[in-house]
Amino acid sequence: MKNHIKHSLIFTLSILVLAAAAIPSTQAAAGASRAKTTAQTAASSKSADSQTFCLDDQRLLPDFENTEDLFAGYVNQVFHSGRSTASLKNMNVARRLTGQNKIIYRLLKNEISKVADGTRSSTEFSISVSRLLDKTEYTAAELGLSSTSTREQIINAMENKIFNFSLNTVMNALIFDSPYELYWFSRTESTMQSGPEYMVDEAGGIFFPTDATISFLLPVDNTYAAGTYTADTSKTRAATIAAANAKAIVAAASGKSDYEKLSYYRQQICELASYNDAAAAGSVSNGSPWQMIYVFDGDPSTDVVCEGYSKAFQYLCDETIFSNANINSYIADGTLQSSRGAQPHMWNVVHMGSAGNYLVDVTNSDTGSIGSNGRLFLTGYTSGNSQSGYTIQIPAEIRTEGNLIYTRPEVSIVYQYSDDLHSFYTAEELALAQGGILRPELVLDNEAHSHAYETSFYWSDSLEQCSVSLVCRTNPAHTVSDLDCNVTSQMKTPATCIAKGTAVYTARASYEGTEYSDTKQRETNIDLSNHTGRTQIRYERAATATQNGYTGDTYCSDCGNLFAKGDIIPATNAPDNVTDQNSGTSGNTPGSTSGNTATDKDSDHTSSGTTDTSDNTPDQNSGNSSNNAPAPSDNTADQNSGNSSDSIPDSSGNTAADLLEKISAKKSTATIKKGKKIQFQIKNLDAKMVKKITYKSSKKSIAKVSKNGKITGKKAGTAAIKAKITLKNGMKKTVSMKIKVRS
Repeated sequence: MKNHIKHSLIFTLSILVLAAAAIPSTQAAAGASRAKTTAQTAASSKSADSQTFCLDDQRLLPDFENTEDLFAGYVNQVFHSGRSTASLKNMNVARRLTGQNKIIYRLLKNEISKVADGTRSSTEFSISVSRLLDKTEYTAAELGLSSTSTREQIINAMENKIFNFSLNTVMNALIFDSPYELYWFSRTESTMQSGPEYMVDEAGGIFFPTDATISFLLPVDNTYAAGTYTADTSKTRAATIAAANAKAIVAAASGKSDYEKLSYYRQQICELASYNDAAAAGSVSNGSPWQMIYVFDGDPSTDVVCEGYSKAFQYLCDETIFSNANINSYIADGTLQSSRGAQPHMWNVVHMGSAGNYLVDVTNSDTGSIGSNGRLFLTGYTSGNSQSGYTIQIPAEIRTEGNLIYTRPEVSIVYQYSDDLHSFYTAEELALAQGGILRPELVLDNEAHSHAYETSFYWSDSLEQCSVSLVCRTNPAHTVSDLDCNVTSQMKTPATCIAKGTAVYTARASYEGTEYSDTKQRETNIDLSNHTGRTQIRYERAATATQNGYTGDTYCSDCGNLFAKGDIIPATNAPDNVTDQNSGTSGNTPGSTSGNTATDKDSDHTSSGTTDTSDNTPDQNSGNSSNNAPAPSDNTADQNSGNSSDSIPDSSGNTAADLLEKISAKKSTATIKKGKKIQFQIKNLDAKMVKKITYKSSKKSIAKVSKNGKITGKKAGTAAIKAKITLKNGMKKTVSMKIKVRS
């Protein structure tokens, strides 16, 4: 009897920070220097049964800036969800992953997104061992182990022959593919893997309990941490809350004219935010004053610099569907020359359709600024050009507040585009209209333009439904959302009785005379009705002189299912002259006392002897004499169905293969007291298809099991109880349950 000893594995992985840049550098893209990592020892607080499963792997990490820069990228993604943005292009390293690495990657990618948006606080992620492995029991022979194997040898066998994933590789792919979703992830702390629990039998084999899991613990950066492996959701929710507030501003302006919408956005931004002088002076290390999140977060204590103002205005324009489809905005950067000298600055250029391009400087439109009261809102230039810079003459201002009169003299300022901006946009796109502030009546709310759309398809999990959203390349604010698609499917590779197939799904939608399409592939289940062509004959029997034979039933050699019934072979010594009443054949009737042949019953002549007809009259229903009827036999096919008893589907139409797949232990773990009993229960078991069930205990001294599956607790401890189910067709499956006995 096998004796299982419980163990647990602890993996530890150090994630190192390499260099700093918001986007992978040229050197990183071409092949940055590799950092070799060696696992650290598990914490000493672990039990004596705990194991440290060391990883020694190489990885290539991209170069990213600090946590604040990654958070800024994540904010950009959240604010522009579902639309094309200028964020880091998805490198999709995951497409190179296979096997266990791919399974773990999918789990972690889904869960880190929940941490990023504040809907999950814990950064400990678990996956069932059964999702990673094809089976949960390995013999000593499979692993190259024996009853005398050391723990080190057992762990090496597990690393090389059972678990073939690399946490380094998975984390590397996640950092490449989802850098912004990992803004909260600490690159200076250790990433750990805990588990799985396993048992070693007396022969050296390894067995994993049904509920065994592997946990991955990703540390949280101090900026967003409520604990080492816990995120502070009040901080991680900030981006989602700010995006919702910004969208509410767009919704509130939906009934206004195009000019009124732009003016409303300027006013809202100036009311929500103030200029952060400390950040501009370089005394703030936090990156948020440069991001629009501080405009929309609803916190009056958070302020921004020019970059935050211009990004906020740009976002509101991007989210707006203007009546004039030719209106769009883009961010400009460079320097602002005033009486105080030249300073780095960021503003917006708004294309107003046929009216031309106009400058919007929301930063200097705030109360007390040189462009307050709309004097730097949708304004043209006085002199200059896009290369040398645009000079804008701001007229003098006289305003009254109560008994006080304020005057502001005429001011000239120069906006100079950066060199990079010239590489991003054409001269036409950067050219401003000459003149003063744009008059509202010159803004046409209805100007036609052609649409060239980018598509985003959204498939259901079943791939039977799909919708598509369209984003205009000319003006990204013009979108068509959730356009229903017509989905068709066809089989690329048909499934067989032993192999899965591949189905191709195609989604098509038409809009304004243009068809948009997308395709997806997925595996199909094994088709037990589609056989590969390899067959075997069962229940074949040769005919004898007195007994019928059988050609045999035809079965699929691969899946074992019946797909053709055989035929009866008549006995070789059948009578020649007696007419079979059903078939029309004749033959001699045995048993005549004189040995003479009986005449045809319609003949005018009679035989010279006497015929005994009492026992030898042909069976009028079957055409066979009783002596020629085949005797019952264990290997005679069922003449009604052609199936052997172990191939007959159950009452639900399930085959033996279907049944085998569904069978499982009703409970994965149970606890009983010493001397108490519990029945091993099996789910989805059809007794009609079962030949036998045998039960075994890994440790009889702790828990024993009867031949009927009754488990008795003997002494305190843990044991594994296995039930081996053998179906009538010879197929087998073993299910298990962990029993904990308390004294």
